[in-house]
Amino acid sequence: MKDGLKCGFVYAGAVIGAGFASGKELWQFFGRFGSAGIAGLLFSFLLYFFLGLTVFKAVSEEEKKTPSYIKSVINALNSAFMFALLVSMTAAAGSLISLIFGLPPGLGSLLFIFIIYVCSLGGKSAFVGINSLLTPVMTAFGVFLGLYICPLGTVLPKIYIPNIPKSLFSALIYVSYNILTLYAVMHPLKNKLKAPTSRFTAALTGSLIMFILGFCLFPPIVIYCNISEKSPLPLLSVIKCLKLDFLSLICSALLFSAVFTTAIGNFFGLAESPSVKIPKNMILLSAFFFSLMGFSQIISIIYPIFGILGLLNIAILLYNRYNVDE
Repeated sequence: MKDGLKCGFVYAGAVIGAGFASGKELWQFFGRFGSAGIAGLLFSFLLYFFLGLTVFKAVSEEEKKTPSYIKSVINALNSAFMFALLVSMTAAAGSLISLIFGLPPGLGSLLFIFIIYVCSLGGKSAFVGINSLLTPVMTAFGVFLGLYICPLGTVLPKIYIPNIPKSLFSALIYVSYNILTLYAVMHPLKNKLKAPTSRFTAALTGSLIMFILGFCLFPPIVIYCNISEKSPLPLLSVIKCLKLDFLSLICSALLFSAVFTTAIGNFFGLAESPSVKIPKNMILLSAFFFSLMGFSQIISIIYPIFGILGLLNIAILLYNRYNVDE
């Protein structure tokens, strides 16, 4: 039970990241569909649960079940999206530092890359511990923030024609690209995922955390749609717009924590991937230059592309689970 909870916290922490915690992904993949986005959130919860179980089983039995050609495809997809995540987290950090301190976003991103480099000298094990500690705190704050701005019973404005089929497909794309790096992120915990009960607890804990957080933050994103559509960090911008200054510092600190844990975890996974032969310094420098595209551009353009590629990853995982002999 304890191992399952710890793995579940790491699962949720790896997926939440800057895009989710800032509200940008909630808008891009759910909020823009209005009330139909709630159906997409529920569908994403089911996908995260069942695909999480599949990935955890693959991680725990990799030496027994996974053919080499499947490993090669998964490693290539993982490496590509881990780099995209590192780029997007760097861009998000630049936007956040710019919003708080008034520095140019590019300078903020460069400072963030330097922090990652310094922290990476301490080893990989800290990533798992930080996610396990930080995820419950981020969840509690997100729930409080969402309910404070929009208490239970708040009626969503009828500004969109609900389109449930498009919302469900958008949820599928959203989950598929987040699942891409899950194998690499959870690999250090494979010994904790040997027992079926641990895998079940981890999948349920992680998917439930993401659904609760998304459900609570969904109303502010839709109600303040004009801010959500234009701002790279919608939740923080909503707080500033409502002049809730006492929440701004806490929100900024937790957003930066979400950005940092996701970035450093994907950096380590990328640097240690057998399919990547690029020096660590070059990985970080490349991430910085690509981050100059801006966080909103990366979310709206690059993520959906990797979402389509993620569908291939899901197909491989399901094939590997049900068609490879025990």
